[in-house]
This record gives sequence, C-alpha cells and structure tokens, in this order.
Amino acid sequence: MSGKLVNLPARRILRLRCAMPRRTAAQPQDFSLTLTALLLAMLLVFPSCKRDDMADQPKVRPMRETQFFADETTVRPLVPGTIARDQLPIRAARTAATQPEAQDFPSPLTYQDLKRGQQRYHIFCAVCHGPTGDGNGMIVQRGFTRPPAFYPIEEHRTSFPDLYEREHALLTKSPGHFVKAIVNGYGAMYSYADRVPPDDRWRIAGYIRALQFSRNAPLNRLPEADRTQIELLSSTSGATTQPTTGGAP
Repeated sequence: MSGKLVNLPARRILRLRCAMPRRTAAQPQDFSLTLTALLLAMLLVFPSCKRDDMADQPKVRPMRETQFFADETTVRPLVPGTIARDQLPIRAARTAATQPEAQDFPSPLTYQDLKRGQQRYHIFCAVCHGPTGDGNGMIVQRGFTRPPAFYPIEEHRTSFPDLYEREHALLTKSPGHFVKAIVNGYGAMYSYADRVPPDDRWRIAGYIRALQFSRNAPLNRLPEADRTQIELLSSTSGATTQPTTGGAP
C-alpha cells in the first residue's frame, strides 16, 4: 500500500479520530504550568524567612573602637551633672539627717530667687500647705492629714489647738528646718529630695519666710508707699464701720 493513495470512507475516518487518546491533566504542558506556579510561590515565601535588618543591623559593642565618634571609642562621656537616680537623694538625705539645721541661708536671696521659690512652692507644696501657707490645701480638703500653717491662725486656737502650738513654733524655726523637711520628709509628708534640687529647697524656704513675714510684718518695716496705702485703707474701713449719731432711735 506504500506509494499509493488510499481512499477511506468518511465514516471510517471519523471512527479513527474518536479512537485517538485524548490529552489529560497529567500531560507535560499542564505539569509545566504547575511547576512554574510552585516556583513563584517559593520565591515569595523564602525571602520572608530571612533575618531582617532588625537582627543584622550595624551596631557597636561596648568598649570597642569605632570611627563614628571623633574620639574613636564607643564609650560616651556622661552629661555633666548626671547622677544615679537612687544615689544622690539617699546620700543627701542620710547626711542631712545627721547634721544640725542651718540657721541662715547659704547666700542672700534675690527677688528672682523668691519668685522661683514661689513657683516651686506652688508646684510641690501648695497642694497640702495651701497657696498662702494656711495648711488647707486641696489634698487636705480631700481628707489628707492637715499640716500646721506657717504662721499662727487665731481660729486654730480653739479648732486645732495642737496645730496652733506648732504654728507658733514654726515662726522661730530656721531656714534649715524647712530644707531638712524637704529632704527627709516630716510626719505625713514624704521626702521631696528627688524632686526639688538643693538650690530650689533654699528658695522655697525663703518664700515660706516671705509668707510668714506677710502675716506678721511690723508696719514700720514696710516701704513708705505701702504704709501710706495701709493707713488709707484702715481709715476708710474705720469710717465705714463707725456708728452714726443723731439719727432716729
């Protein structure tokens, strides 16, 4: 039959085509597509398993050389005045507890020192001792133990007799007494050594002196302008409170 053309009926040709094997999902073309998709998935997954820059970031080890700083060392000098948080206040408190109270300020206080002391007082002290030093701060009004006022309050003679005696005693206390109380605490008051620097402690003590002086200042120690104003206010107040005469009974 080679070399000769064979005419097959159309019905037989259709049978032969139906008998040919069909392509299935396991054919090489579909397998290559599956392999390609798997490789792409591996390319996306494997980079996420690599250690990132957080683990392999450039850094220096303690006590090693480095070119980053001019002195070529990784050990950096401390900022001037740096102390351990739990070191100086404790040492200062222990030292102050064994020393007598200073009878005077280490140096004269200026007007700016008193203004700074007033500011620090209102931040740290007024919540208990009151803005004017009367011992009736907001914390006391909410139930905390009441401290004595920094000056005698006449109403306390009967309402708070114990406080009244202590208020008289505070008038004669030295500035060192208030500084020592700030460092060590006193009674229900805890230590403010880690909150108030040494210089501000003396400024607060100076402002407390100013509060005491404002309630017990002799008239002859005031400036002339202030004396004139006080005398004017006193005369005006007296004139308005004096009873009138000659009127109807």
